[in-house]
Amino acid sequence: MKKLVLASILTMCSSITFADCFTATGSAMKDGQTLRKNAISMGWKVGKASSITAGTFIKGKAKLYPQEKVTVCMRESSSEGLQFKAQSASSDADEAIWRNLPAEQK
Repeated sequence: MKKLVLASILTMCSSITFADCFTATGSAMKDGQTLRKNAISMGWKVGKASSITAGTFIKGKAKLYPQEKVTVCMRESSSEGLQFKAQSASSDADEAIWRNLPAEQK
């Protein structure tokens, strides 16, 4: 029974893996470049336009919540591909949703 539970936990964990999170700078170019570097370390290639678009989204989140830091996390989902979310630590911020990041697996 313990082996079955362990096997099911490992299966769930293997479908979604998390990369390191980082704190947004508020600059679309810098945050987009950080996303690209994280994607490369995860085995994905993100185009410049996609990374700048994602960086602009992150910049917007940082402008909405200037009083608190915005944390950006990426994950690799077996069904959705590469995803990111930008979460503000502000008390009035809702839970961020995962957004698809157009990328090709290396």
